Amino acid sequence: MEAPRAVAADELPLLIELVDSVLYPHADPRPSVATLFPRVFREENLEHLVAVFFEGLPVAAVAYLLDEAAGDGWRYLAAGLSSVVTRADYRGRGLATMLLDDCLGRMRREGVRIMLSSLNRRIYGGFGGHPAGLAWFSGNLRRESLPPSSRAVLRLVDDDSAVPLLKKLHELEKPGFVRDEKDFGMMWRADAFARVLGMSSRTWLAMHDGEPMAYAVVTPGEPKKPVGRLVEYAGDRRTLVEALRPIMISLDIEVLEAMVAYTDQDMLARLRRAGDWRLEPPPGAAILLDPLGLWRDLEPHRLARLGATGAAKLLVSRHEEGPVNFVYGQEAVTIHDQERLLSLLFGEPSSARNLPANLCRALSACLPLPLPALQGLNYV
Repeated sequence: MEAPRAVAADELPLLIELVDSVLYPHADPRPSVATLFPRVFREENLEHLVAVFFEGLPVAAVAYLLDEAAGDGWRYLAAGLSSVVTRADYRGRGLATMLLDDCLGRMRREGVRIMLSSLNRRIYGGFGGHPAGLAWFSGNLRRESLPPSSRAVLRLVDDDSAVPLLKKLHELEKPGFVRDEKDFGMMWRADAFARVLGMSSRTWLAMHDGEPMAYAVVTPGEPKKPVGRLVEYAGDRRTLVEALRPIMISLDIEVLEAMVAYTDQDMLARLRRAGDWRLEPPPGAAILLDPLGLWRDLEPHRLARLGATGAAKLLVSRHEEGPVNFVYGQEAVTIHDQERLLSLLFGEPSSARNLPANLCRALSACLPLPLPALQGLNYV
């Protein structure tokens, strides 16, 4: 049995077959990760497709993708873990643990600051993984509380001529991924919008002066239960919100279930009065690989939020793999466990409470940080 290594181009079909057979053993027809996650399972990403081989065949594999989170002059590198799989007759030998350990080492060498996964599996806990990801506000939007429709023209997507327009919106920004709806959603469509025809009764496109402004995927309510769900959206937030009432009228929906990322403050502000909101815990897992490297990457962010004097006073240090120390002037706090550190950096703003007053104010001005919307992440 070979040690973990990146797959070669001619081995890519074997790797895809292994992942498909483990993830979708009973599906008929069986979907393929090559279609669902084209950015991950492609030749350009071979160095991040790692497998253990036995007699020329992959028997366990890990797939991940690198992407960046960026903001006001700062950026940092993250890795999205797409899958960790082992063939059924090779389980119980520690292959998944060996692969994950190997990949985390690869990520550190590549300068990755944080590894993210859309699921929180037990195996991640052994490597310091804890629940993390985008936190969501969920709410029920009442039709009568939504603003009137805008000048944008709504178009129900009923053929593939709309695919380029949807892709344009998708590429301009990271869409707001909301709860996946059984057999469709971004998990299935990925970048190619391959299933757009199967969603022709649910995808609405808002156009203005011939240009795509926004889209929304909405599931209709069941008979005698006029409650729908906003599954996915992207585009201009004002146009989006003003499109919801006519969509609900068309689908005979009185209430629309919605989830909005806490980082999407524009969308939340526009919908705040249309429903009652509650904060939902993040569904995924994260392993913070290099907190000090992350802090260095975020220097422009601290400067923008605190100014030169404040940023110079807010210091972070760590001795080898020990606890992380935050210092602001004469105030200091030591974070001993990664779960609290992840919550402080990426959780809701209240995570900074119970810290010394000046340190709390400084960190609250900079945190929480947004996580990148990586392929395969930020859906449930």
